[in-house]
Amino acid sequence: MIKRILNPDDLKKLVADIAELDPPNHHNFVTYDLENLYHGLAHKSILAWDFFLWGNLKDDKYTGYIAFLNHKSQIFKERIFQEYGWFSSDEKCGYKLLVTALKFAQEKKFDCVSMSSVVNNPKYDKLNGFYEKMGFKPDCVTYIAKL
Repeated sequence: MIKRILNPDDLKKLVADIAELDPPNHHNFVTYDLENLYHGLAHKSILAWDFFLWGNLKDDKYTGYIAFLNHKSQIFKERIFQEYGWFSSDEKCGYKLLVTALKFAQEKKFDCVSMSSVVNNPKYDKLNGFYEKMGFKPDCVTYIAKL
């Protein structure tokens, strides 16, 4: 069952369940800190207006999530629904999470959705092909360096 996370208690459970799954980190130089995510976003107003999060709840455990930010750009006039993170232990469930989030974005009258892919992800090419089939266009590349 796909469930929108709107309260801190549900966020805490989702974070704990996903941490148990130990999602792979394919990023360069940076590591996940799910506890910090909880402490920074566990507020009903943030979860209602700025951080949009859905989890896949199966047998009382979250097995995946998708999260977006209400990107409030000072340089673009469009309202951007910006992906924050996406993980699922099951591709079919991952697709359902994405469809749920995109439907929400359309209902809330966002103008654009921004998705990203991590270069070191073994499914990088497959994911990019999926995005293109869904109508996404490549837009920018981000580089990172350790200081």
